[in-house]
Amino acid sequence: MTQSEVRNYLEHAYRAKELIDSMQEELVRLQGLVEETSFTGRSRKQGSFLAALIEKENRQKRRIAEYAEAVDEIHRVLDALQDPTLRLILQLRYLNFQSWEEIAAKLNYSTVWMFTLHKRALVEAGKIIEAAEQQAALQ
Repeated sequence: MTQSEVRNYLEHAYRAKELIDSMQEELVRLQGLVEETSFTGRSRKQGSFLAALIEKENRQKRRIAEYAEAVDEIHRVLDALQDPTLRLILQLRYLNFQSWEEIAAKLNYSTVWMFTLHKRALVEAGKIIEAAEQQAALQ
């Protein structure tokens, strides 16, 4: 598994969280429209806004479940890493969504050293992911 493939695997949680955040903004707008139409007495329009709101809330629940599943998958990979520093780097980056500068400062490393450790972590995580995929294929 290439470093790019491992990075994409680990970034799945970030993308899922971004979708959730975006959907949440849309839900807030729809809730405002439902409240607005309730004051004007337009019941048909309010009903269609309410139906759209309920559908989007259900979709949001599914996205949250997908996010939780992605986080669980990443935790399984991180838990299998032997080196606690590599585990922490991946945790801070891919689950806590911190910048490289924040991680480097937190661990008291230079950014260059951070990138070196990150590459090592990706290699180790890639081995774990491949082993898990091979195990799943056998079952």
